[in-house]
Amino acid sequence: EMEDEEEEEEKQQQEEEEEKQRLLKKHEETTYGEKDIDAMMDHYGLGLYQAYLLLICGLIWACDAAEVLLLSIIIPTLHNLWGISSFQESLLVGSVFIGMLTGAGIWGYFGDTWGRKISLQAMLVMLFFTGAASALSPNIWILILARTAVGFAVTGSENAFVLFSEVLSKRWRGSALFLIEIWWTVGVIAITGVGWLFFGKKGPLAFVSGDISWRLFVIAGAIPSIFCFFLLFFVQESPYFTIEVKRKNYQKKLMYFSKIIAKFNCKPEFFLKRLKEAEAIEEEEEIEIQTQLGDETVKSTYDTIIKEEEIEPIMTDDELASGSSSQEETIIVGGIEKKETLKQKLKRYIISEYRSTKEILSVNLFSSVILWFCNGFVYYGVVLLTTEAFSGGEEEGQDFGSLFLVSGAEMPGVIFGVIAVLVVSSKATQIMCALVLAVGFIGYFFHIQLDWLRLAIALVVRAAAMASSCAIWVFSTEVFPSKVRARSIGLSNMSGRIAGFITPFIANWLYHQIYWVSVASYIVASLMIIIFSLTTRVPSKEEMEAHGGDDESVDSMTV
Repeated sequence: EMEDEEEEEEKQQQEEEEEKQRLLKKHEETTYGEKDIDAMMDHYGLGLYQAYLLLICGLIWACDAAEVLLLSIIIPTLHNLWGISSFQESLLVGSVFIGMLTGAGIWGYFGDTWGRKISLQAMLVMLFFTGAASALSPNIWILILARTAVGFAVTGSENAFVLFSEVLSKRWRGSALFLIEIWWTVGVIAITGVGWLFFGKKGPLAFVSGDISWRLFVIAGAIPSIFCFFLLFFVQESPYFTIEVKRKNYQKKLMYFSKIIAKFNCKPEFFLKRLKEAEAIEEEEEIEIQTQLGDETVKSTYDTIIKEEEIEPIMTDDELASGSSSQEETIIVGGIEKKETLKQKLKRYIISEYRSTKEILSVNLFSSVILWFCNGFVYYGVVLLTTEAFSGGEEEGQDFGSLFLVSGAEMPGVIFGVIAVLVVSSKATQIMCALVLAVGFIGYFFHIQLDWLRLAIALVVRAAAMASSCAIWVFSTEVFPSKVRARSIGLSNMSGRIAGFITPFIANWLYHQIYWVSVASYIVASLMIIIFSLTTRVPSKEEMEAHGGDDESVDSMTV
C-alpha cells in the first residue's frame, strides 16, 4: 500500500510538472500589455518587495536632496575662506540646476530606452565621482563646474521614482508614492545634521580647519550614492518597461519578475494562476453564438451579442455649421468626416471634454512643464529664504536649531499630502497647498521681528511647499502613459531645474536689493500652480491605451 501511495504521489507530481510546463509554454506564446501588468500588480498588492524597493529608491532620493541642498550650508564657510560675492554665491547654487537642466531630458530618455535600473546605476556612479571631485576644487570657478556635473548626474534620480511607481497597484500608487518623498526630507535633515557636525558651534568636528571641513563635508554627501549602486543589483527591471520594449523572450523576464515578487509578498504566482483560471472559464462557457457580420460567420464565446452602438459626436451638426467658415479642418466625429473651424477647435482645447486624446496629453505636458517650474521655483525659494531668515552674522553663525525644526516641517507636509491625495486627489492637493503658500508668502512682505511668529510662518510655508512638490510627482505619473512617462516627467523636471537655477538670484541677490519684488514673484508662482492645475485632466484608461502604444501619436505628443 505504501508503494502504491508513493507511485501515486510521483504520478501526481509528474502530471503537475507536465501541466506547469504546458502553461509555461502557453505563457511564452502569449502577448502581454499594460492591462496585464496592472492586473499583476493588483494581484500582489503591497508587500516586502515594495518595501525593499522603497528603501533603495528612498535612499537615492535622499542622496538627491543632500547633493542639492548641501551648498546652502557651505556657502557661509566659502564666503569667509574665498571672499566670494553674493552674485558668485547665487551662481554656485544655480550651477547645480544648470546641470539638472541638461540632464533631466537625457536621463528620462535613457530610462525609457535602456531601462530604469541601468540608468539609475549609471547615474549613481557619476554622482559619486563628480561629488568627490567637487571636494578637490581649488577655487570657486572650478567648484561651479564640478557642481554643474553633479547637477547633471543627480537628475537621473527621477528614474527611481518611475521605477518605484511601476511596482505599485493603481489602488495604492498615489499614497505609496508619497512615502518616497519622505526620504527627501530624510536627506534634508541628514545633510543638515552632518553640517552641524562640521560647522555648528558645539559640533564634534568643529575643530577641523575651515578649508578641510567643507571638503570632508562634501565627500560625506557623496558616499551614500555608491552604496545605493550595489543595492540596485538585487532589484528587477520595471515590468512596464519590459512589455514596452518587448525584446526577445520578454515573457520569460516577466515570469522571472513575477516569481520573485511572489516569493517576497507570499502570494501565488500570477501568470500561471491566471492561465489556469482562463482555461477553466473557457471550459465552462462552451456555448457558441453565431453572429452574422457581412458575408462572414464568426463564432463567439460571449454570452451576449455585442450590438453596434452609435457614438455620439463630440459636436452637433449645428455646432459644426456655426462659426466662421475660414480655416476649416477635416476631423473625424463619430466615425464621420466633418469640417471644423478655428473657433470650434479652440472650443475643444478649452473644454477638456471636447479634446481628443492627443490634445489632452499635449495640454497636460504643457501644463506639467509650467507646474514643475512653479513648484521648483517656490520650493527652492522657501529653502533659501529660510536660510536667509535664520542666518546670523559672521560671529553668530547659522541657527542650526531653527534650521533643523523648519527642515523637519517637511515631514508633516508629506503626511498631509498622503492624506489629501487619498481623500481628494493629487490635483486638489496642489491647489490647496498653493493657496497656503500664497498667503504664507505675504508674511515675508513684513520684516517680522517676533522670532516665534517668523518661525511659525516658515514652518507652515515649508510644509505646504513640500506637500505641493510631492503632489506634482504623483500627478505626473497619472497623466502620462507608461511608454513616455519617464520622458514626460524628465522634460517637466527640466523646467523645475530651470526654476531652481533662477530662484537663488531671486531669493538671495534680488531679496537684498528689492525684497518686495522677490517675495511677490513667489506669490505669483503660487497662483500659477492653481491656474495650471485646473487646466490638466487625467485621461481615462481607454484614452491612455489608445495612445500609449501608438508610436506616432506618442512621439508627436512629446514634441
